[in-house]
Formats: sequence, structure tokens, C-alpha cells
Amino acid sequence: MAAESIVATDLTDRNSLAFLGTGPVRADRYFSPEYFALEREAIFRRMWLNVGREFELPNPGDFMVRQIEICNASVLIVRGSDGQIRAFHNVCSHRGAMLAGAPSGHTPAFVCPYHQWTYALDGTLRGIPDERNFWGLEKSKCSLTPVSIASHAGFLFINLDPVPAQTLVEFLGAAASLLAALQIDEYTDFFEFGDEIEANWKTIADNFQETYHVSSLHKKSLVGRITGPQNPFGRPLAFEFYGYHRRMTLWGNLAYKPSPVEGLAYRFGTGLTQAKTLMKSPESGAAKIVRDPSEALDVYLIFPNLQMLIGAGSCVIQQFWPISADRTRFVGRQYAPRAANAGQRFSQEYSFSATRDITAEDWPMIQSTHRGAKSGAREYFHFHSQEALCRHLYNSVESVVNTCGGTAAMK
Repeated sequence: MAAESIVATDLTDRNSLAFLGTGPVRADRYFSPEYFALEREAIFRRMWLNVGREFELPNPGDFMVRQIEICNASVLIVRGSDGQIRAFHNVCSHRGAMLAGAPSGHTPAFVCPYHQWTYALDGTLRGIPDERNFWGLEKSKCSLTPVSIASHAGFLFINLDPVPAQTLVEFLGAAASLLAALQIDEYTDFFEFGDEIEANWKTIADNFQETYHVSSLHKKSLVGRITGPQNPFGRPLAFEFYGYHRRMTLWGNLAYKPSPVEGLAYRFGTGLTQAKTLMKSPESGAAKIVRDPSEALDVYLIFPNLQMLIGAGSCVIQQFWPISADRTRFVGRQYAPRAANAGQRFSQEYSFSATRDITAEDWPMIQSTHRGAKSGAREYFHFHSQEALCRHLYNSVESVVNTCGGTAAMK
């Protein structure tokens, strides 16, 4: 797939998006165990995966564990005594027991709960009970197995490939400048929600990268906000493509009238990020701050499984972690700056609850869509022009899998 940036703004003309393809797409890509295995090897074992933000590990000894179920991997991420953040497989070198059982915490060292092998924060093996009764054990070769980790604009990414083919910045391409321009460093408080969903990871991702369904599925929550008489289907204002990554700008209804409680929540909002960051030049990386009142928010999608919804005073991050071809772990986080008073806290809590409730409206339909796809009733599916990001994800996955020679055996 081409790495250059492509921007489509005249979305009233469906042909402006025809370069992505106009034909049907294969349904089996959304439920086939064989294709899922190809995705695991070509994508999730080789590409950079977002695992959090740097501020989650503020002090030496702070750690977090991320489960990458599709690769049967548990990754331990820790800030060392020297301030550097490192990542390791969460596996003891003795007999493979997992070192850290908690999802996060603080520790001066990692001690295996099975036989008490002890590791320093830099992964070095420091202590072995009854060490003299091992034969020929070379302690220097028994440090924790490292995992590649890199940070950009405060976002932490790991790569399970022992020797990644690209640096993180190379992988992000023009999207690296987008992340750097987000201006969300003050967003350090967050509300986390999620669940395991009986659906393919791409089916879940597709739901959150199109607004074609809003007028029918979100009648009580989003209709009137990003739809209106002049835009009944909530057609986005622009689509942007950056190699495997993408973004869309959602239209906002200026005539929308919030409920009394909702209006009160808006009134006491923090007021941060009232300007929307736009790219002036993807090539140079320069950015300018512009705010068009008709722009509700931007939806950023970093391949393969990170989505961010950025608007005025709002930052929602979603991750879609594949478990099997039929099951995905969804993790959602809504970030906010530290509330300075009770009014701001009320505003944040209202926003958190609204985000959770809107997301919950999608789950039954996502799972129904997966069951229907898996039935095999249809060999192909069809994308509307407004579902351009769905097609772009489909194309991106196909491109990566084909580059690794994966789909030839399935055709």
C-alpha cells in the first residue's frame, strides 16, 4: 500500500473514494480461523502495537502487564532505576512461570512466585535459591527475554518481532506527526471500560470507523449530534489516509440542543482542547490549530488495532485485541485532565457514562453481525462509500498478509 498521505474532502461524490476499490469484499476474512492465523503471523507478531501511555509509569519500579492473546504472549513493561522504560516477556527463565500476576503495580524487583528466582528492573537475573545445585547454569544468559518497545508523543508501542523491520516512526509514517500534534499531555486521568466480545476484531473496528449506522442504531444517543436535516446519515467531512493508518473528521450539528443535565455538564467542562489540531503539511510535519464549529471530532485509527476519538475536551482511546477468529477483548479508555473542582468532575463523570452507554448500544449488533457472517450465507459483503475506512482496513490487512505470502493458499 502506498505510504503517501491522501485526503478526501468532497464526500458528496462517491467517486472521490473509488481509489480504495468499489467491488465486494470476501466475507470469510471476518471469521475464518485460517485467515486469523495469517493475521497473527503477518500483523500481530511483526508490527508495532500500542500498549498505553508513558505517564502510566511515572516512577522507577512502576510496571504494567499487557496480554497479547493472539500471540499467546504476556508482556511486562517497567520503568527501570535509570528512568528507562523496557519491556520483557512476562516469563521466568527457570521453567516459564509468569512473574507478574497483577495488571500493574510497583516493585523494587521481580520475584518468580514459583521458585523465587529474582530479576532486577532491567531484566537481569540477580538471585537463584540453592544456585550451586544447578549444572552449568550461566546466570548471564538467563535474563528476562526482551521485547522491543518505543515511545512517540507519549504513546508506548511494543513489537513482538525480535528484530523489527521498521522503527516505530517509520511504521507510523505521516501519522507520527498527527500523534505529536494531539496536545493531550494533560489528559492523565482516565475511566476504563471493556469486555470480551464474541466477534472478529475487524468487525468491531469497522463499527467504530463508520457513521452510516448512527441514524438507525443510536437514535437515543447520537442522532441530532452528528446527524441533522442537512446531514441525515452523519456523513463525515473528510477522510484521510496515511499508508496503513487513517483518520476521519465527523460533522457536528450546530443546531443540536442538549438536555438540561447534558447542558450543565458542558457548562462545567474543563475547556481544554477547544481547538482541533489539523495538519498543515503531512510532509513537513508542521501543524496549525484550527477549530471549525461544524467539526465534532476526529477519529484516528493507527493500524492495526488502535482507535482514538479526539474532540473538544474529549479523548477516547479504544483497542481491539484479538483472542480468536470469533472473540476479541475490547479496551476503552476516556481520558481527561485532572479535575480542578466539583463541577469539572461532574462534567467528566457525565461524559464517561455517556461514552460507556453509547458503546454498549453497539455490542448486540456487532455480535449479531459476526454470527451472520460466520453462517456462510454470503460469500461477499459490500461497502458503502461512507464506509471508506472499513474498506481501507480490509485493504491494509490484505496487503500485509499478502506481502507475507499468506493468502495464496486460501484463494
